[in-house]
Amino acid sequence: LGIIALAAAGVVRLLDRLPPWRRRAGQTLCLVGLLTLAVLTWNQSHLYADRETLYRATIRGNPGCWMAYNNLSGALIARGAADEAIGLARTALQLKPDYPEAHNDLALALGSRGQVDEAISHYRKALDLDPTYAEAHNNLGFALAGKGDLETAIFQYRKALESDSGHAGVHYNLAMALVARGQARAALAHFRRAVELQPEFVPARNNLGILLARGGRLDEAIEQFRMALETDPTSAEVRRNLDLALAAAAKGR
Repeated sequence: LGIIALAAAGVVRLLDRLPPWRRRAGQTLCLVGLLTLAVLTWNQSHLYADRETLYRATIRGNPGCWMAYNNLSGALIARGAADEAIGLARTALQLKPDYPEAHNDLALALGSRGQVDEAISHYRKALDLDPTYAEAHNNLGFALAGKGDLETAIFQYRKALESDSGHAGVHYNLAMALVARGQARAALAHFRRAVELQPEFVPARNNLGILLARGGRLDEAIEQFRMALETDPTSAEVRRNLDLALAAAAKGR
């Protein structure tokens, strides 16, 4: 922008020094240039309609851009197009084998198709390349928890929090694994942290309320259920839990 502003100022000063007829001709030429740039900008702007359009255009213009392949893979995973995402992540790894993010995205796509063991292998490869990669630790933990290996899953969640302690989803996943291991007190702290970081995290508030209710802290549980319903008034599960907690509180009084 600085260069453009300087050039424009120079053109204006130059035009001011010209005779009137030449000044008008110069102004016309500048207008034609601006219109040409406007048309080019309009055409270019369509490439930024969404992430997929942008990354596909980048790949067409630069087939060796490993980052664009992986970014497009991530966008496709987000909308459930796992098959194409797998091919793109593999291409990214062919172009850049030491790319932890591509291993992570490939693992996500494989996991969504039920290829959990292969997904776990790629999460581990991502972590070999970047041991502080919090997202890969979290995703690996989630995959391991799904296979019933809660102890290792908890370890992976804790490793994720060492790198990124402010990730509400990791606190939630860790809390759920701790609940499954019967460690309700430790889980309670992580559910609390999850809702502190993300106040509208309905599943975390609901599960926090359940643990509080089980511990006899019905007033706190009711508060959590009500806050969850403020965020999602349509949740039948939270509504049921609130009704149960209210009934238990009324009976206790």
